[in-house]
Amino acid sequence: MHARTVVALATLAAAPLAAQRSHSFEFGVFGSFTRYDHAFNLDNQIGGGGRLGYFFGEHMGVELDAGYQAPSAKTGPAASKLSVGSASLVLNFGSERNTFYLLGGYSRLDFEDSTPYRFTDNAMHGALGDRIFLGDRVAMRLEVRAIYAPSTKAAFGPDWAGHIIGTLGLSAFFGGEARDLDGDGVADNKDACPGTPTGAVVDPRGCPTDADGDAVCRQRRRPRRRGPVSQHSGRRRGGRDRLPGRLRQGRRARRPRQVPQHAGRHGSRHLRLPGQQGQRRRRRG
Repeated sequence: MHARTVVALATLAAAPLAAQRSHSFEFGVFGSFTRYDHAFNLDNQIGGGGRLGYFFGEHMGVELDAGYQAPSAKTGPAASKLSVGSASLVLNFGSERNTFYLLGGYSRLDFEDSTPYRFTDNAMHGALGDRIFLGDRVAMRLEVRAIYAPSTKAAFGPDWAGHIIGTLGLSAFFGGEARDLDGDGVADNKDACPGTPTGAVVDPRGCPTDADGDAVCRQRRRPRRRGPVSQHSGRRRGGRDRLPGRLRQGRRARRPRQVPQHAGRHGSRHLRLPGQQGQRRRRRG
């Protein structure tokens, strides 16, 4: 089962992204909702934060994010202030308008203000999210994240702690490589004719050219493929390695007739060639 999951994730990651996000930056803000570990005795709390990410390529990136909340205890007057900072490695996959991602990394949770909520936990986290693009540079982002502290510094509860955080926010993208979805060599933001047929010659605006005015766009020339060399003629198959029919017939007509091998020791003296028989009859007469 574990091997199938790894293969499935690798297949999704190999799927090409239509949107070119390589070497681009992501800036975002989000609102959060946290469900704390039951042992912490804290109410579920709404908060907020921001993030900064960078795409190394279409599928791989890194991200830093920070959030803040002020939860209250379920019972008693105690309250806390929580600051969370995280560093993540991000794996992206999906389509141009809907990019899913997986991320994982390190988190630091800093509880402050009053006892017993005055300690700092080092934790690890994993998340699953989705970017829904509202345009070429803006996306709505949804995420569910699990945080696990293997050795909490809290004076209550077990030695470990787990929290769940859901976020909803907006992200803006800057920089990166220009997109060229139709592959005509003109970036989409400057392409006046998107969806150009493959191989068409385009002008600086990205529109197919029609130099001869025949209403047919020009195509890039492809090199001709030559067939293998023929063993008999020394020329390539598919070329003109045979003579025309009339020329072949003319060559046959001009060929001299061969003398039969049974002419004997007298040679060709006793061989009657065409025309010789009639000449002998005229001489006798």
